[in-house]
Amino acid sequence: MNTSSDSVLSELDAALSKKRTVLNVKSIKQKSLIYALTFISGFISLGYQYFWFKSLTVTVGADLYSSSIVIAGFFLGLGLGSLYFAKEKFNNLAYYKLEFCVLLSSFLCTFVAKSLWLYLNLSEWFGIWGLGVVGISFVIPAFFMGGTLLLLIRLLSRLGGDVQKGTIYGINLFGAMFGVFLSASVLLPVFGVTNSLYLLYILNALVVGVGFLSEIKAPLSLNTSHVRGKGLPRGD
Repeated sequence: MNTSSDSVLSELDAALSKKRTVLNVKSIKQKSLIYALTFISGFISLGYQYFWFKSLTVTVGADLYSSSIVIAGFFLGLGLGSLYFAKEKFNNLAYYKLEFCVLLSSFLCTFVAKSLWLYLNLSEWFGIWGLGVVGISFVIPAFFMGGTLLLLIRLLSRLGGDVQKGTIYGINLFGAMFGVFLSASVLLPVFGVTNSLYLLYILNALVVGVGFLSEIKAPLSLNTSHVRGKGLPRGD
């Protein structure tokens, strides 16, 4: 009897060990995928900002106003988006939906930044405040960008990954840094402004597709037990 029991226990231990190995491999793949999305999302965000600025300098002129408009609109949108999507009711909002909104609104920003006709008419109607109207367009995609990082953290938690918020934020910032650096040093000299924006659109669409496939595998309920730090950002 002891020999038989030991044999059964050994088989159970082996099965559990195999299951743990499979789960660990799955967890590593999920974390790697989310980290890649986080990096690319940061790359795209600052890449957009750089090329919108370059487009606007052609339309408005390379001066303090054009740079201030893009930067102020971008960070205003990021702040508003982070505050808005931190609310608990968005815990199960699909990440890819926000990235899709970023993609759509980026077309609008590109049109506004490149449209001399629009700028001249706004200047005629509103004077110097026409630049402010242009700046509002840059708030829109940044608003959705402000929520993407929160939803990436929540998505990884729903997939059962061990979420370290500092790691997610750090990877996103590295992606943003490379987005600015490569846009100025590689993409602009090789592809120019318009083709570089097309490349960013393609990357953005790829992120939407991969995010959609990831959401299919994620349970609907948010599991906060895997989150390290001060908890997921929430609002009232």
